Amino acid sequence: MFDPDQYPNHLGPGGGFGPVADDGYGVSYMIAGENTIFFHVSSKFSSSETMADSDPGERNYDNMLKMLSDLNKDLEKLLEEMEKISVQATWMAYDMVVMRTNPTLAESMRRLEDAFLNCKEEMEKNWQELLSETTRKQ
Repeated sequence: MFDPDQYPNHLGPGGGFGPVADDGYGVSYMIAGENTIFFHVSSKFSSSETMADSDPGERNYDNMLKMLSDLNKDLEKLLEEMEKISVQATWMAYDMVVMRTNPTLAESMRRLEDAFLNCKEEMEKNWQELLSETTRKQ
């Protein structure tokens, strides 16, 4: 099996896809190993509703670089939280294996599901906050 951590130079950023709606964005991502995530964001120049600009000379690259830096920091925080929750879920799964003949298995399953739902809720909340913050900066 190919290990992207051993051969990072053999990774391609993958592909992207265009926006579904004329006034929207196309967004895709690819997790390429422990420390690499590729993002693709696209929009149509023809829409006044998006940040697309047909004249790149008018763009404020410093602001874009800061936004990317902020996004990177936010993603790092989210990944750290995901790692913590993943470790907790792993320990819960281990507990389930150890206790599989125990009548309290249902309680362990509930705890594992709660951990997953908490992780999902945290990710959705942080993603919405990130989108709101990005919108406010514009």
